[in-house]
Amino acid sequence: MARDKRINMPQSGGGLTRYFDTAGSKITFTPQSVVLGIVAIIIVILAVKFYLG
Repeated sequence: MARDKRINMPQSGGGLTRYFDTAGSKITFTPQSVVLGIVAIIIVILAVKFYLG
């Protein structure tokens, strides 16, 4: 009779618990804007090196 009153806790999926499944970022960038930003930074760095020696 003691076995009928046991409480089984849910499994955690083999230790692979994901806590932030629904967490999203408030700031999103498109891949094109990231590439353009990187190219702009490279151009600025090259311009500074060219003008300042």
